[in-house]
Amino acid sequence: MAVWTKRRKMAREGLAQARRANDLWSTGKSLMTLGEIAWARGDRAAAKRAYLEALTIWQGLSVPERIERVRGALRERFGPAADEPVAP
Repeated sequence: MAVWTKRRKMAREGLAQARRANDLWSTGKSLMTLGEIAWARGDRAAAKRAYLEALTIWQGLSVPERIERVRGALRERFGPAADEPVAP
């Protein structure tokens, strides 16, 4: 569990830096990482929030590969309806 705690701390720091810099690309990547960490830790609600926020960012940036990656993670973890488009 300590490994996940350290990884989550590092990902949160990266997210904070990305947001301060208004770097949407890094923000989206950090949110995806936080979603993966939350899922691995068993925090399904936090994982879904992070994935959905990442999806909104990738949609706003119009990055099809990233949009599909997040939608795939949502479908895999939360079922087919979880990948419904989120309004940017």
